[in-house]
Amino acid sequence: MHQCFFLVPDHHYGLDSKAFSDIMRPPHLEFPLLPLPHYVNGLASVVVHPSMDNNNFVAQIEFLIDGMDIDGEWCRIYLDGPGQEFVGSRSSPRAKKARMGSHPKYEGNITTYIHNDKERNDILNVVGRVLADHGEFSCVPCMQSI
Repeated sequence: MHQCFFLVPDHHYGLDSKAFSDIMRPPHLEFPLLPLPHYVNGLASVVVHPSMDNNNFVAQIEFLIDGMDIDGEWCRIYLDGPGQEFVGSRSSPRAKKARMGSHPKYEGNITTYIHNDKERNDILNVVGRVLADHGEFSCVPCMQSI
C-alpha cells in the first residue's frame, strides 16, 4: 500500500490545535482518527468566515451530515458558536429531504446515503462520531482486539 501525506496548517480546516489532543488510535486501524465533532466544527468555522470562498467546505459538511446522520441534537451537544447554527440549519429533516429531492431512488431513505434503520444504527456506532468514544472504543473490531 502506498501512502501520501499532505501537511496543511490546522487553521486551513478551522481546527483548534487543542482538537489534536483527542486524536484516537483504534488498534484495528493503521491510522489515527480525529473525532468527527472537531472536524465538523472546524469546517463550519471556515464556512461562516465571510471572506473565504467556502463552497467546497459547504459541500463537505452536507456530505458529512447525510453520511453520518448528523442532526440537531448532535449539533447542540458537539458544536458551538456560529458553526452550530450553520450546521444545525443544514441538518434538519427538512434540509436533508430537500437534498434528496423527490427522485424515486431515495424513496424510504433516511438521508441521501442512509437507506434504512440498520444502516443508521451502524453509522451511529462509528468510532469517532461522538467524543464520548475517546479512549473507550465501542466498535466490534476494537473490542475483539482488546
